[in-house]
Amino acid sequence: MKPEIKLEKVEVKEEIKAKKTNLGLAAYIEPQEINNQSTHDKAWRQLLNSWQNLDSLEIQYEHDYLKNWWISLPAMLKNYQSPIIVHGPTQKRDIATLDDQLRTRSLAENKKALDLSAALGAQAMILHITPQDDFQLRIPQLDRAIASFSELSQYIEENHYPVSLMLENLEYPKWPADTKEAVDLLKYLKVIHPNLTACVDLAHLWHNHAALMPGANYIEQDFPEVLIDYIVEVNSIAPIRRFHFAGAYVDKENDIHETHGTPELNGRFKNSQFIDFMPITQSLKIMDEFIKTQIKNNEPAADIILEMHGEKNQQEQALTTIKNYLKD
Repeated sequence: MKPEIKLEKVEVKEEIKAKKTNLGLAAYIEPQEINNQSTHDKAWRQLLNSWQNLDSLEIQYEHDYLKNWWISLPAMLKNYQSPIIVHGPTQKRDIATLDDQLRTRSLAENKKALDLSAALGAQAMILHITPQDDFQLRIPQLDRAIASFSELSQYIEENHYPVSLMLENLEYPKWPADTKEAVDLLKYLKVIHPNLTACVDLAHLWHNHAALMPGANYIEQDFPEVLIDYIVEVNSIAPIRRFHFAGAYVDKENDIHETHGTPELNGRFKNSQFIDFMPITQSLKIMDEFIKTQIKNNEPAADIILEMHGEKNQQEQALTTIKNYLKD
């Protein structure tokens, strides 16, 4: 018999009318660092206590959901004032796999992530609809992903959760990889899940445009237009409620691809013939202008989440730099 799990529920936070572009952080702890409930709670409490003053927070929880350690998180965040969104688990999970056992487990963990989202009062859970690469059979992979998406949507409905699924764009060959794929897929998923929203990951979008898509021929000046087109087309179908942002570059000489680095606002790579990098200031300006348009139109506004790997002091410095830029 399955034991009943009782959670201290956080009330759904009222939608705050934003007057500026809100900037937040993706909170993440390496799963390998945690081996029991005690170390889990100590690490998460320390991390969450250090980010009390953010405009918004994203919980990127990659521990084994089936161990139920996550049940302690709502109590830790009970007094957190800013909006929270949960990112569904992706590491070693795959809701679109041919492996039935892995798919079943991955779905079970994503349902637990929806439980966490509801307990935290989160308005959405971000979903990678195809978490792993499949270069040869992308269409069958997507068919399996849509079936899993339908099951997650049904789970939300059956539990009467006030949580929407939020689709994130991914790196090719994952879905969706460009504007056309996103538009076609979102139209289809919107029928299944009418409350569908969108998360735009700039580094993924740029990386596809710069290096990954078949026939990619990168010209730096083209990316702002690619980004604007993606935002306009996607938002017309599934409202954009979040941007993921970080530094991204491709070192062609050493075959290094970075998509979760420190955003370089000082043009450090500008004169390198071997490095293509995502234009940071133009991208920030486009996101900021879009969000301010949402605010002007009295729409629920997207926020910007810094999704960079690094030490706390590096993240703080990057957040401060971006905040100062957005003020100007």
